[in-house]
Amino acid sequence: MPARVDLCAGAVERIEETATSRILFTRRHVFKLRRPLRWPPYLDYSTPLRRWQAANREHERSRRFAPELYQAVVWLRPAGEERADAAVCMARLPPGYDTLLRHLRRDDGVAPRDGRLLEALLDLFERLHAVTRVVDLGVTEHVDVASRFSIVCAESRGLGVGWGSALRRLARCFPTAYNGWADARSASGLVRELHGDLHTDNVLTDGRRYLPFDSSDFEERFVVGDVALDLGFLLADLFALGRLRAGDPHLDEVVRRTATPLRLLLPMVVYGLLNRTNVLASRTETRELGTVYLRSAEQLAADWLQRYGPGAA
Repeated sequence: MPARVDLCAGAVERIEETATSRILFTRRHVFKLRRPLRWPPYLDYSTPLRRWQAANREHERSRRFAPELYQAVVWLRPAGEERADAAVCMARLPPGYDTLLRHLRRDDGVAPRDGRLLEALLDLFERLHAVTRVVDLGVTEHVDVASRFSIVCAESRGLGVGWGSALRRLARCFPTAYNGWADARSASGLVRELHGDLHTDNVLTDGRRYLPFDSSDFEERFVVGDVALDLGFLLADLFALGRLRAGDPHLDEVVRRTATPLRLLLPMVVYGLLNRTNVLASRTETRELGTVYLRSAEQLAADWLQRYGPGAA
């Protein structure tokens, strides 16, 4: 790809908008442009240079997971716009591919309804973390579990998203519980680079292949940690859509294959649900859907507290 791409009139067949990006679909390519915004402490797209840096971080991280998808970072000037801006350029996949979340919400039969879906997602999770590097949190700047919950809580307050008592209690007591497992998790190679945003709307599939994309472009301190963070994001949509619940026997296979006990996994799913809640609540057209994710997070937090919280039998 050239360093600069000028799109002619009519080249863009479809445009999709997200909370942070504008996605342009042409016949052969998909271009992702970042909006000029700031969401402290996660992201800063306020200048062309910062958008270029963020685009390069996404490209470098994501092409390891989906090399057939990620092609380059370019300066893109859509038809009718005066200036070019940084864009991630991806190959446009054949018809039939869509995000897994859209397939799930349409219930179109592409995503299986039984344990085969979890099996496919666990295969994806294992492939992804086969190419990430182990990190030593003792020498690597990172955002710990307590800080992650504090940040997402502050973000919820800013968006007017209220947490119930179960969520507040889990956010207070789970980080302390996690600290008791952290050394063992690290010694087992389970503290690594992360995808950082591995929900099912960032997985493309045609029912046969599952391709993760849109790795987090945040600073490195946000994208290193326990792999259970990625796993929690990956399962969050399934809980919100009623495809999984705390007592589901299929979770036994998740525990076995990922070496992540339920007492650790479920709060990470709650964290994933809360992040999704906030993203959805940030836009008027998706705010109502965000309440579905919030209710799921509240229920799962209550289940965890009953099973594993202070004073649990």
